[in-house]
Amino acid sequence: MSDKAKSQLAAASAANAKQTTNASGAGTKAQTPVPPMPAPNNAQAGATNVPASSAENVEPIQIPPGSIALVIKVGKAQNIRGGKGEKVSSFIKVQLADFDYKESMVIPDTPAPDFNFTHDQVLHVDENLIDIIANKKLFITLIESLPKEKTQILGTTELGLSTFLKYPLRDPNAPPTTPYLLPQLNVRETLPITYLNPKLLPPPAKEAAAGEVPINNQPEITVEVSLSSPLIPPEIVEQGNFMYVRLDDMFPVPDEWTLKDGNEKDLNSNIYQYAVSFCVPAESSAERLISISGGSLMHCEAVIPDVPNIGPQPIYAAKAEAIEGSAGANGEVSEGGGASGDTEANAGALTLGALVLSGNSGAGGGLGSGADGGQGSDAAVTKQSFKRVSWGGAGCAGGIPAGSVAPPPYIIWIPPEAVVKLREKILAKCQLELDFSREVQQRFVHVVDPNSAKYKGKAGVDISSLMYPRVMGLRGRFYLDLLDGNLGGEVIDHNAGKGKKGAAKEEDANVYKSIGAHIGLEITLEKPLLDKKKLQPISKCVTAFIPKRTIPANLLHQKRSEKADEGFRDQIQAIVKSLVQEYEGTLQMVVEASAAAAANTPDIAEYDMFEVVHPKTLDEEQKRKKKFLFHLNKSGAYFNFKEQLKSSVVNVVRERFRKKSPFASPAELQLFLSELYVYLLDQMHICIHKMFKEVDSAFLDPSILRTADFTMLKAFADQSELDHDIPVAGTYHQERIAKYEDSLQTWFDYGAFCMRSGQSSKGVECFKEILARNAKHVPSLLAYGAICTSMENYEEARVYLVTAAELQPKYVLALTLLGLFYEITGEEIESEHFLEEAVKVQKATTNDDNVANMMLKAADFLVQIHATHLADSALANSLLKTGPSVAPYLLLSQLELQRGNPTVAVENIKSAMQVRQDDPDVWAALGHLQFRQRVWTEAQQSYETVLTLPNEPANLPLIYIRLGFLYLKSLGSITKKVSERVYAEVELAKRAKTMYIRACELKPSAQSWLGVAKASILLGQYDEAEDSLSEANVLNNRDSEVWAYLALLCLTQDRQFEAGQCISQAIRNKIKNIEALRLVGVAFLDSDQAAPAAECFRMAIELDPKDSSTKALFSKALSAQSQDCLKSTFDPTSTSATVKPEVST
Repeated sequence: MSDKAKSQLAAASAANAKQTTNASGAGTKAQTPVPPMPAPNNAQAGATNVPASSAENVEPIQIPPGSIALVIKVGKAQNIRGGKGEKVSSFIKVQLADFDYKESMVIPDTPAPDFNFTHDQVLHVDENLIDIIANKKLFITLIESLPKEKTQILGTTELGLSTFLKYPLRDPNAPPTTPYLLPQLNVRETLPITYLNPKLLPPPAKEAAAGEVPINNQPEITVEVSLSSPLIPPEIVEQGNFMYVRLDDMFPVPDEWTLKDGNEKDLNSNIYQYAVSFCVPAESSAERLISISGGSLMHCEAVIPDVPNIGPQPIYAAKAEAIEGSAGANGEVSEGGGASGDTEANAGALTLGALVLSGNSGAGGGLGSGADGGQGSDAAVTKQSFKRVSWGGAGCAGGIPAGSVAPPPYIIWIPPEAVVKLREKILAKCQLELDFSREVQQRFVHVVDPNSAKYKGKAGVDISSLMYPRVMGLRGRFYLDLLDGNLGGEVIDHNAGKGKKGAAKEEDANVYKSIGAHIGLEITLEKPLLDKKKLQPISKCVTAFIPKRTIPANLLHQKRSEKADEGFRDQIQAIVKSLVQEYEGTLQMVVEASAAAAANTPDIAEYDMFEVVHPKTLDEEQKRKKKFLFHLNKSGAYFNFKEQLKSSVVNVVRERFRKKSPFASPAELQLFLSELYVYLLDQMHICIHKMFKEVDSAFLDPSILRTADFTMLKAFADQSELDHDIPVAGTYHQERIAKYEDSLQTWFDYGAFCMRSGQSSKGVECFKEILARNAKHVPSLLAYGAICTSMENYEEARVYLVTAAELQPKYVLALTLLGLFYEITGEEIESEHFLEEAVKVQKATTNDDNVANMMLKAADFLVQIHATHLADSALANSLLKTGPSVAPYLLLSQLELQRGNPTVAVENIKSAMQVRQDDPDVWAALGHLQFRQRVWTEAQQSYETVLTLPNEPANLPLIYIRLGFLYLKSLGSITKKVSERVYAEVELAKRAKTMYIRACELKPSAQSWLGVAKASILLGQYDEAEDSLSEANVLNNRDSEVWAYLALLCLTQDRQFEAGQCISQAIRNKIKNIEALRLVGVAFLDSDQAAPAAECFRMAIELDPKDSSTKALFSKALSAQSQDCLKSTFDPTSTSATVKPEVST
């Protein structure tokens, strides 16, 4: 290495060490070093300053560990003008922050000098250097060289270096081995030069017309700055953090602070600047001091609230879409005159890379909350003119003046170890102490301020909210207080006349507290301090929680063989149908002609008498048979039928006979074929016999015959659930499962029913059964995932919901539920991603992008399975999107009813009624709730209101049935004769019958026809009642109430034997209707049949042990039964006292 290079390296290292020492002692405000002697300016014409690094035979500068090389290059300048116009000799002075400056050689007599200046500097990297690079600027001064070794400054320009701290974002889902992205290490810009004397410059060029090249006649210079390596390794940046601090203003201020022009002889004039300092945790030491100076006293006139909103307000991280387009982990921080970040700063929001600060900067405690922010507050406001200390923020003036640029925030690097210390400090409830001080401006540095200690203040900032989830910072205003030990200080009046002694004036002990001074502050972080656990990929599957169900070998063989037999019979039935069609298409005309010829045969009647076939007819039949077989072989139909049957025969061989290996001998083959032939022939005969025996259903689709009860049993279960007969509804569901065991839908319906009826353990087992049989059943995956969310088994829930979304990635419901799940678990980014995807899919499929509709569909599914957590979230999202609406409130009322909170359910229905009072579904829901609570009068009024509205509700037949029930209930016993009733009662009975008939017209059911029968019995129309009960029995022959009222009708018509059979069927079907049992018991008692009457009364008492009237009737029936028994035993007219009457069975 040359001596010149060595000397430069030593000078750079010494300057760096000096900078580090000064910065560590006084925060990031380093002491200004003593400038070296300027380079000579009397260089020869055309001479250039060759930097040491570009000299010939110079070895590269060695960079010690933990240091970097900073290279500054200044190139060509343009449009330079001096005192003599374009003939100007100039040089530049380059200075980074407070380091020693360097000067270039003089470039004579040219307006476009090419300085070709290079300055290398080796700097030791520590926290202070990073703060300097982030917050200080590179200053370049353009100087004109005049005769007689005189100089004058023409202009200046500056370049911010915070770009070196903008690290590109790293994909959070990238594998750990993915290399980190490096920040930009080279900055090259053409900077405008701001002249001290603008008169030296020509007026700016006019704007270029379209298509013309714009002309620039203003001075500019090209500067390039580069680093040898990143200031901070990217992997360290991942673990550390950046803090951004922005001071707003402080007001009110003491009255003695004046805005008079600065005068060193007047210590009460405006010769001061103001600074705020605070300590942050450090890596090399416990903490380090940060000082932000530059505050100035200025006049302000604005509207401010009488009561300021004091205290920190958290700043939350933005949503996922706000992150797109961010430049780096540190963010786009405006550099004063730079273009990036100006809009965001003027809007009052800091855009720091991936962070977009959300929240209001108004009176809620944010920056600038002193004035315009108070417009949204209830506090009284007055327009005032006052003084304030400002650091360039919006302040109480209500915003940044038009055309000006908000100052960038002060950037502080917090290393990983310091981040840990900061967390510990927050958890220990330690506040951030701000120290406010007044100091003399730089140009008045020789003046001593005797009152500096008097105005040293402090403010405590509660930073505990920085440890909240998603909190990226805080903003607010904080009261200022005096530092400890400064109370009772004196203020000297320096405005006293000459020669007179200034009088000491005692003021309030605490000047800041007495005037209520407060300071505005905003602190933001590059990433939250609360380490959120990264969402890990799912390593488990459904079978990890629910093992696949293993069916025993014998049971599996039985199921498969039955399925194979069923498939063979279905194929036989299909072939028979095809044969009939072929026969009709080819031989129908021949059959008709033969029948006509046989009719003209004279002796045909003789053969008909003996039921034998006429010989001519037999010959014709044989001919037709041969002709039909010829047609089948010629047309290829026979071959098609054989191929159609082949696959089902193969299944029978494989599953029924379990034959999968070759035969050992021909004899074994012949034996097997004989057994198979016999078995297949038997199955064929069974199928054909069944087809032609049941002619009406012979040519129906077999699948329809097998599923005839599938829908019917589900309808019975739903009707029983509507009538709140939970045991009967459960029985129908269980029977449906027993009959269609292999159907997953039956298990799903029963599981949902169990969840709604409060049998959660049974419901969970149903969904587990489904997933054990088929782990890809999407509805069960969604249902069980939602139930696990309600039970707070989030790991399991995530597995099921994610699996469902992966199986059907375009299923709106699956995407919606997964988004709601992530919302509950606090994964905002994932939640928003899946909800947006659900909206896109819904719009693509249904052309509907209404989020509220999507949430309502999800909520309806969740209410049906009683998944409360996700249902609440879906309904809340729907109400947030559309505001108060009917559908969400109705679903909320259903959910609260399932929870057993009828009072809350009523409140939700009333809320829906306030939204739309003429909605029939709202009134119907209110009526159903009142009916369930047995408030009969109010329920009747609600149902009648539904019928008066112009629109129809969703379930109008149920309204008719219940309204008819209420009419009949108000009439009392239906066995009371019509002649004994008043006209109004008869009309009401007719109205009830009308209601039931309307329900039968819309949706006939056993309940609606039963209602018609009850009304007909009351009106004495027994024939219509019997027809109605017969129709009800056809629709549901296991309805116990229908059988009971059939027994009542038979007793009314004195058909006692039929009545006994009907009541037996009612008891077999577990009748639970107390009123029906009592009516039938009374009818049996009136018919002198005490035994069945006593049985009816006994069952009624079991259902309602507190019913005294039924107990009295039961006692009467028992007494009558005893008398009958004694009478039959000791009847003197009988031939033998011991002979008992024959009891028919």
